[in-house]
Amino acid sequence: MFEYTVLIPMSTFEKYSFLMDKLILQVNHILFFLIREFDPEFRLVAKDWLGSGNVPSRLYFGVLDFKNGREIYAKLNLNNAPTLFYFPPTTGQYAKEISEPDRYDFNRRGFDAESLASFLSHHLGTQVPVNRPLNYFGIFITIFFTLAGLAFLKSIYPIVQNLIQNKSVWTTFSLITIFIMISGHMWNHIRSPPYIIPQNGKIIAPGFSSQLGIESQIVAILYGSCAFSVVTLIISVPKIEDKTKQRFGVYFWMGILVATFSVLFALFRQKNSGYPFRLFI
Repeated sequence: MFEYTVLIPMSTFEKYSFLMDKLILQVNHILFFLIREFDPEFRLVAKDWLGSGNVPSRLYFGVLDFKNGREIYAKLNLNNAPTLFYFPPTTGQYAKEISEPDRYDFNRRGFDAESLASFLSHHLGTQVPVNRPLNYFGIFITIFFTLAGLAFLKSIYPIVQNLIQNKSVWTTFSLITIFIMISGHMWNHIRSPPYIIPQNGKIIAPGFSSQLGIESQIVAILYGSCAFSVVTLIISVPKIEDKTKQRFGVYFWMGILVATFSVLFALFRQKNSGYPFRLFI
């Protein structure tokens, strides 16, 4: 169980600003966790305020546990924790016209010291500093993982370099990107059309201004077949040493290329009956 005491004497309460943190200790686990989380942040702001060079008496920090302050809790109708109020001064140099306390909103501002300092700075009209001590463990972990990451990158650099400089990788990546873009995938991504028309099972939507999701896949496959045929005719077929097999390869892949173009023309003509070109189909 935590013991919370007054951080700064609470005398001359009405003359000076007073910040009271009411922390209920005998509560369930969730509230206990919230109290434990906020308490060091509250104390950090109080400590930094005393060492900031500002007039210390402008702001008093205090805490009150439920066991020793039941009457105050009942008077303020408080039934949860933590709860924090800022009480403005009512007399003196820093007195304000509004004397009602301002309740700190934990849900909106959070439990960190920086948010509390911002809340107080707004009321005081002067900067409330927050100087956190160095987190040496965090610094060590950051340096360790940075060095480990650099060592890992150095170890895999030859593999990455070979991939980056590999023409086949870039060729494949470029072709896939081109097929995706020219097949209408971006149009599908923007318009989100249906995949097919379920009523009649159509896979081709009429008109160039409309499209179904399956159309982009069909077009991408056809364009891919054309590209693969051309690449094979340029790269693979000339390497065949047997002239008969080489001649057969030329005829075969030329047939695939012509047949694929014929299907593409038929598809375009189905989209728009006024399309002027056709090939075999």
